Amino acid sequence: MFEVTEAGDEEDLLALGRMVSYACQRAKTMNLEFSTYCLEMAMISLMQDLARSEPKRPKPEERAAKVSIGSGFH
Repeated sequence: MFEVTEAGDEEDLLALGRMVSYACQRAKTMNLEFSTYCLEMAMISLMQDLARSEPKRPKPEERAAKVSIGSGFH
């Protein structure tokens, strides 16, 4: 399985998702049933890989806390 190991890997994973999504939409409009199915399975796989990488991302409240710490004038 895919494991996000470097900072840029997550962005690459998102880019792959966009490419596969586009290909899936085009295959669907062209009535390519088997290709559509395979691309949908690829999308599911990419979403699972991205979900596995989620803990490595800072949560929105953690990002807000980092920004607010020390910010401000006294």
